[in-house]
Amino acid sequence: MSKYSSQNLKTLFRIKSPVISRTIVALPFSTSPSSSAAILNAKTCSEAMRLFNSTILRTDPTKDLTLHSAIIHYLTRARLYLDARCLIKRLIENLRKNSNPRKVCSLIFNDLGKIDSGSSCNVFGVLIIALSEMGFVDDAYWVYQKMGKLPPLHACNALLHGYVEMGKFEFMWDVYRDMLSFGLCPSVVTYGVLIDACCLKGEILKAKTLYDEMVEKGIQTNVVTYTTLIRGFCNQNKIQEAESMFSKMWEMGVMPNLCTYNTLMDGYSKKADTGRAFQLYQKMLKHGILPNVVTFGTLIDLLCKVGEVITARNLLACMVKFGVGPNLLIYNCLIDGRCNWYDMSTALEMHSEMEKLGISPDVVTYGTLIKGYCKLGKVDEAERVLLKMDTTGVVVNSVIYNQLIDRYCKDRNMEKALALCTQMIEKGVQPNVVTFSILIDGFGVEVDCINGVLSFPNNVTYSALIHGLCKDGQYFKANKFFVDLRRNGLYPDLSTYAMMIQRHFEARHITCVMMLKADMLKTGFMPNLFMYKILLKGYQDMVDLSSTLKCYEELKDSDAMAGDDCGEAGSDIE
Repeated sequence: MSKYSSQNLKTLFRIKSPVISRTIVALPFSTSPSSSAAILNAKTCSEAMRLFNSTILRTDPTKDLTLHSAIIHYLTRARLYLDARCLIKRLIENLRKNSNPRKVCSLIFNDLGKIDSGSSCNVFGVLIIALSEMGFVDDAYWVYQKMGKLPPLHACNALLHGYVEMGKFEFMWDVYRDMLSFGLCPSVVTYGVLIDACCLKGEILKAKTLYDEMVEKGIQTNVVTYTTLIRGFCNQNKIQEAESMFSKMWEMGVMPNLCTYNTLMDGYSKKADTGRAFQLYQKMLKHGILPNVVTFGTLIDLLCKVGEVITARNLLACMVKFGVGPNLLIYNCLIDGRCNWYDMSTALEMHSEMEKLGISPDVVTYGTLIKGYCKLGKVDEAERVLLKMDTTGVVVNSVIYNQLIDRYCKDRNMEKALALCTQMIEKGVQPNVVTFSILIDGFGVEVDCINGVLSFPNNVTYSALIHGLCKDGQYFKANKFFVDLRRNGLYPDLSTYAMMIQRHFEARHITCVMMLKADMLKTGFMPNLFMYKILLKGYQDMVDLSSTLKCYEELKDSDAMAGDDCGEAGSDIE
C-alpha cells in the first residue's frame, strides 16, 4: 500500500471544523479542467494527492466527480489499486447517502469514462471489484457489460465471487461462460471461486472435476482449493475422499493450514470418530500449528456427543495453556453434554462459570437447561429457567415452549400445558404442528379444551391444529375446526385441503371429499398437480371409475400439467 493512502484517505471526506463547513456551502460546486489535468499530470503520487486534497473541499461530489475521476485514474495508473478501491468505496457510500442509489453506479462509470488516461480498463476493473465487495454485484455486472471487453482477471474473479456470496450460482455460471467467450484464462483464484460454488450447492463431483481440470492445465493449486474441497466432501459425509484430498495436499507440496485441519476435524466430529479427530489434532501440533477456539469447540462438541463429558471438561483447561479463551459455543456444548447425562448440578456450575467470565447465555443455553430439567421431570426448575429468560431479555422460542408443554402432558397436567400454550400465544410465539401434535397425538386432549386456548386464531394455528388432528386420524374433529376456520372468515391453504382430502379418502369418507373439493373451488383455489394426484389415487382406491375418468379429463383441461407448484402444498403431508 502507498505511504500516502492511510493518512490521505482518512481525511478525504472529513470536515475539520464548523468554519470550514460553512465555507464549503458558500463556495461554487464546479471544478476547473485545469485542476483535474494537474492531478493527472502530477509527477509523483504525493503531488497528486496534495492537489486532490487542496481542491476537494471546494467541490460537491454529488454534482461534480471530475476530481475523483482524475485521482482514481492516477492511482490506478500508478498500480495503487487498493488505494483507488478504497477511494471509490468511500465515494459510493457518500453518493448513495445524498443521491438516488440506482444512479450512483452510472454516475461514476460515466464520469470515469470521460478521462482517457490509457488505463480505463483497469479503472473499470477497480470499480467492478469495489462494487462486488460492497455487495452491489448487479451494478458490478452492469459495468462489466458496459465495458464491452473483458476486464482484468482479478475483476472477473471478484464479480464471480460476488454472485457466489449472493447465492446466485446459475447466474455466476452464465457470467463465467460469457467471460470465457471473451477469452478469459481462469486462474487458481477463478477455479477456487467455481469450486466453492459447487461445494455450497452440494455438487461435490463437479467440484472434483474442476480440480482435475486445474491439475491437467498445470495450474498450481493452493491451500484454499484443497480446504474448500475437503469441506465439500465432509459436508457430503464422504470422509474417505476428504482424507484422500488431505493426503494429496502433502503430495503436491501444499501445507495444510489451521482452517484445513479444523475442517477435516469437523468431518470426523460429524461421524463421531474421536480416534481420528484426536490423531489429526496431534498431527497438527506436531507440525507447529496451534489450535484456536474453533479447534477446541469441535473436539469438545465431539466428546460431549459420545458421552466423554469429563474429558471434554479437561480439554477446557487445556485451552488455557494455549492462550485460547472459551466462548459461548463451547459452554453450550459442555452444558448440553452434562444435561444429556442428567448431571444438572455440573451443568449449572458451568452456567455460573460462563457468566463470571462475562459470557452471556443465549436461547440455546437456556433451552438446553430447560430440556435437561424436563427430562428429569423437574418442571418447577425448568419454569424458573424460563422466568430467568424473561428477566434477562432472552426471547423464548417455540422449541422451548414445546419442551415444557410436552413435560406437562407426560405428567398429565393438562391444565398447565394449555395455560403454557396460552402464554405462548400471548408472547407472540405461534403454536406449530409440533405443539398440537404434543397436545393431540400422544395425550388424548379433548378438542374443546384446545379450542379454548385459541384466543387469537389465525390460519397458522388453525392449519397446525387441523394437520395434527388429521395425522391422528381424528377427521371429524378436524372438520369441526375447518368449519370454525371458515366461520371466522379465514381460508385454509392448499396444503390443508390436500391433507384433509387425502385423510378422508383413507377413511373412505367420500361425501366429505366431495364437500371439501366443492368448498376449495368455491374459495377460488384451483387444484394443482399434487391435488389431482391425490384425487386420482383416492378415486382409484375407492374403485370409482366414473369419478376417476372425470378427474382425469379435468386434469387434461387444466393448467396443472404445465406447472410444478405441488412441492409446497405436499411438503407437510405424510
